[in-house]
Amino acid sequence: MTKPATTGASDPMAALATAQRAFDAAKAAAASSKEFLLHGWSPELVRFLALCLLGFTLLAIAIAAVLLWRSRATAYHVLRTIGVISILGISSVLVIVGYSTEQLTPIVGLFGAVAGYLLGKDSAGPPAARDQTKTTSLRGGRHH
Repeated sequence: MTKPATTGASDPMAALATAQRAFDAAKAAAASSKEFLLHGWSPELVRFLALCLLGFTLLAIAIAAVLLWRSRATAYHVLRTIGVISILGISSVLVIVGYSTEQLTPIVGLFGAVAGYLLGKDSAGPPAARDQTKTTSLRGGRHH
């Protein structure tokens, strides 16, 4: 079987090989460059956004602490409020910083478990209030 004679200009395989070499050269140049952008963001932008999110989280915690202190909230409400704000802020920072999926999945899962524990579907209030209700109902509904 004889191979048909083809010229370099009309050979699609030669064009494909040339394009592949150009792509590989561009990829190597981008990877070795110090200004390689991760997800299209520069390291300075990622650092700025992470610091802004941390600052915003700390500001939200400070405002929540002042408001909770003024309203004389129970420790249970303080824990829930500060815990949820912290989890949201830290999770946002981790997403912005852009760790790989293998690293983010267990961390976000852990934060989700903690948030679920803090926000649980118990709407009766703090544990102390539930215990008082049980004790009162055992005494016949009268307050002593």
